[in-house]
Amino acid sequence: MSTTHKSLCFLCEASCGLEVTLDEGRVARIEGDKDDPLSHGYICPKGAA
Repeated sequence: MSTTHKSLCFLCEASCGLEVTLDEGRVARIEGDKDDPLSHGYICPKGAA
């Protein structure tokens, strides 16, 4: 069973919004949070690496 949680990336000053999907307690996917009012789903290169 997978669950999705909202979080923030703190690797730089942008603090991009993230959606972290867990599958059986393990990170399965990290994507930009399209609902984040500042990043609008964007993840900078540091956060994507």
